[in-house]
Amino acid sequence: LQDLTKDCQAVISCLGHNPNFRGLYRAGYFVSDATKELGAAINSNDGSDDDDNKGGKDGGCRFIVMGSDGITHPDGVTDSKRPCMERFVLFLLRKLLPPHADNEMTAAYLYQQQQQEQQEPPSS
Repeated sequence: LQDLTKDCQAVISCLGHNPNFRGLYRAGYFVSDATKELGAAINSNDGSDDDDNKGGKDGGCRFIVMGSDGITHPDGVTDSKRPCMERFVLFLLRKLLPPHADNEMTAAYLYQQQQQEQQEPPSS
């Protein structure tokens, strides 16, 4: 993955679960797992001293994840409070449909990575 993302300015992930029984209840959380692996590859390339890797606003590669319907902001305060019935439906989706939980874990991982990057001092 490092070689595939080496000179990329952006990576777009359109991974998702197939809308059938096997796709919805597949063992594991492959979207969040793939996001972690891609993130590690992108971060290892961003840490290099290669001047050709100039993607993103700070010189790094942008990572875009598609298919985040129904996901609230992981910080818990940015989104406005949802009505009780909507929160209940999302709770059911999270518990009954593994793809929804997988997308939530993906969003939480990306948010945590962004928070860590903002706390790190800039390298000189």
